[in-house]
Amino acid sequence: MKKHVLLFPFLILPLNVKAQIAAPDTSVYAGAEVMPNYRGGIAEFYRFFSIYLHYPEKEKKEGIEGVVIAQFVVELDGRLSDIKIVRTPSEGLGREAQRLLAMSTRWIPGKQGGKDVRVMFTLPINFHLNYAHIPVKYFRDNPAGALPDDEKQIFTAVEIEPYYQGGLNEFYKYIANNIRYPEEDKKSGVQGRAIVQFIVEKNGSLSDIKVMRAPSETLGKEALRVMNTSPKWIPGKQGGKDVRVMFTVPINFNLGN
Repeated sequence: MKKHVLLFPFLILPLNVKAQIAAPDTSVYAGAEVMPNYRGGIAEFYRFFSIYLHYPEKEKKEGIEGVVIAQFVVELDGRLSDIKIVRTPSEGLGREAQRLLAMSTRWIPGKQGGKDVRVMFTLPINFHLNYAHIPVKYFRDNPAGALPDDEKQIFTAVEIEPYYQGGLNEFYKYIANNIRYPEEDKKSGVQGRAIVQFIVEKNGSLSDIKVMRAPSETLGKEALRVMNTSPKWIPGKQGGKDVRVMFTVPINFNLGN
């Protein structure tokens, strides 16, 4: 009997050790303390995009250009999953954006509490017909893909991205403190994510604010209202100069919060 009693703790110990191993966090975050990034920075992604872009022939012939809004999840290992096109000027441009994202190299995952987490990421991709007539070397020297000598150019990526004063966490604090959840959506239990696109001007003000997608018309209007009251941002920079930058943010409406 004593031998059995002595052996018993050694049989149970491995079971206790296994029970202490925490399951990985599989939640998809709309924002994280450290957001995911393309290796080398977002400007490197636009270099990759400009080099491997195949402008669809139909869109070339019809002169179709514009901004595609893509949304995807950056996984724990940096792969991109659940790639969706939220808005596109044409079906062909949307397919090309999706193709490029599907062949993207792995990103650096986002972090929350010091741990890698899955993060939803929204990215504007600019399709411009003039890109077809500018050598690849131009894009290597100008990673944001801007056309030269254009003071009114709206950049989709820059050397230094614009940001809310205090960082993204402060921006979401501002959103949380100023959102007024519409009563009709509260009663109907409507919740979800609104995608808002805007331009951060050279002086930090926000212009051309648009709601690209929203769970309801009233939640879209509320996202628009709160963005219109936003304090000025720190503008983006290219070549050491303040420039106009297109920016896209997700705003989560959650009745549980």
